Amino acid sequence: MKTKIMKAICLCLALVLCFGSPISVSAAEVAGATIDETQKGSLTIFKYDLTNSENDGVWDSSYVSTGVADESGVNETMKNYALEGVEFSFVKVADIVQFTESTADTRTDSHVEVLYAIDKTKGADFLKALGLADGKNRYEKADALDASKYFYQSDVLISALSSGLTANATTVKNAMERYAATNGTAMPLTDSYGKSKVENLPLGLYLVAETKVPEMVVSTTDPFLVSVPMT
Repeated sequence: MKTKIMKAICLCLALVLCFGSPISVSAAEVAGATIDETQKGSLTIFKYDLTNSENDGVWDSSYVSTGVADESGVNETMKNYALEGVEFSFVKVADIVQFTESTADTRTDSHVEVLYAIDKTKGADFLKALGLADGKNRYEKADALDASKYFYQSDVLISALSSGLTANATTVKNAMERYAATNGTAMPLTDSYGKSKVENLPLGLYLVAETKVPEMVVSTTDPFLVSVPMT
């Protein structure tokens, strides 16, 4: 029997219960920064069959995520292409740090830089797989915060993962999947709507990878990074 080959697309949403005020704050007003660090977050993923939806003219790859959940919690356009029984695993790879930078004139030029702190020892394999071993491309201004961690802007980490998957897809993808499976936690299998969700997550940056799929799915979603919260 010929095995049916299906590509798949994954949509995700990270939420927290409460956000603070806009990002620009004075040096002394860290409590008024963007992220309320006392809160917990959640992660929701939907998994769909991209091949058949494209063949049927339902999906044209033009969807742009707004970061806001559909009111029903289900994408009505794609619900008939939902993939059940898919497992994603997630692992927290970095803490969120609100780093207050000051200039000579602290009255007008100070701001809070949102950074991601990665443990130099525990995160060594993760950074190496991204091509960022030994703190390459880190935000050096924050080095003094904690000698045991490297601090990164989100764009640097996202770009490194994207570039790695483009230049050396198999190696980087396999490395990320192994890292998530070995160090992370499995989410519930996707339900009949293709949905899986976890709650009460500490704030931070998470690596998410597909770690188990039904037999008919042979092309998995690329591992991705998601911030909890997404601001």
